[in-house]
Amino acid sequence: SEADIAAPSVRGDPVGLLLGERGVLGAPALHRAALVQRASGEIDVAVVGPTDAAWHLGPHTVRPASRNDPHGARPRAFNRAYGDLAPALPCAAAVAGGRVVAVGTEPLPIPLNGVVLEVPSPPPLGPVQIEVPGLRAGIGGGPRLLGEGARHLASEDFAGSAPPVTFSRDETFDTNRLPRLGAGVDPEGTLWVLAVDGRDLERAPGLTLEGTARVLEALGCVRAVNLDGGSSKRMVVAGRVVDLPSTDVAGGGPRGEAPVRPVRSAVLVRGR
Repeated sequence: SEADIAAPSVRGDPVGLLLGERGVLGAPALHRAALVQRASGEIDVAVVGPTDAAWHLGPHTVRPASRNDPHGARPRAFNRAYGDLAPALPCAAAVAGGRVVAVGTEPLPIPLNGVVLEVPSPPPLGPVQIEVPGLRAGIGGGPRLLGEGARHLASEDFAGSAPPVTFSRDETFDTNRLPRLGAGVDPEGTLWVLAVDGRDLERAPGLTLEGTARVLEALGCVRAVNLDGGSSKRMVVAGRVVDLPSTDVAGGGPRGEAPVRPVRSAVLVRGR
């Protein structure tokens, strides 16, 4: 829904962490809950952000010690939950789309889907390598639905102009009943994935975040994360689509074939 997507970012880029066998495909520029696989192989829900990553920018490796705090521990990191413009830093680099896109000592614009990092000296413009120690895989979402800090949006950088603005500037205070996708783990480490149909006034009006959390809690989960819902909520089991498409609101009367928006990233689960 954002209108200010600037190169090298493009519409369809992952918002938040996307980590797999090919490394980090989506930078953890925002401090948000994610469904992760730890280095041990354990599936878990964890909050991952810029201070959890090592950012390799040319000759520098930056491990931020604070985020969105002009007086915080150095080096500092700033994302769009702070605002559109980072504060003046001795030297800073703006990172977006896996690249250093700007360097300077004046206040730098913070990329919509990126971060401004405090650096020792100006790095070259170009590719950035990112590592997230301790994780083998992960996909970002948010907010947490169960566990410490659950549904505290501001603590997960759902604020200011941080994407998606439908969350960061939510004035409904979680009263919208929508299609939802959630994932959680129980005390035994079992992964539960919940697809909640919605936007169908006859069959499935949807749930709030609170309602989704309560279902996952009833399934036995102790930690859970909200993943992308709405038109991005899909579930396929053994090659069969088991949910209702939710791109358009469906009311009474006859229905034709509903259009379905393509989903660009997914969680694939294989049994042992």
